[in-house]
Amino acid sequence: MDHFRNAITAVFYSEDAKVLACRHSDNGSLQLPQGGIEPGETSEQALYREVLEELGIESFSVIKRALETNTYVWPEPNSKGQIGQRIHWFLCQINPRHLPNLSISDESFSEVTWIAPEKLLSHFPDWKAPATEQGFRLLGIL
Repeated sequence: MDHFRNAITAVFYSEDAKVLACRHSDNGSLQLPQGGIEPGETSEQALYREVLEELGIESFSVIKRALETNTYVWPEPNSKGQIGQRIHWFLCQINPRHLPNLSISDESFSEVTWIAPEKLLSHFPDWKAPATEQGFRLLGIL
């Protein structure tokens, strides 16, 4: 059994070197759009599904896919006995005609904002920030 859940993270990057951060509806924390890869689904399929579900974005561009994945360990294992996530990183760009539309999303997030990558890292817990920083480096934005 793989002890890591396979997942994707979408890093939307702007021309002024900021990333799209999402405020989680449950606890108010900032995070990046992300989610698990379902059985039989490719990482690219999961990317488009998760972005539509979480942000209501129907059309966007993938600028780069990181050649490597990385992992982080959760404070507690999940109900499936997995201890963390293995992240497939994608650098994306929003199509100006298809901006985030939280009204058609799954309501995971209450708002979105653009923030410098370095500043966003300071909002992440200690167990997640190093893997996110490495993901930003894999995508070439740090």
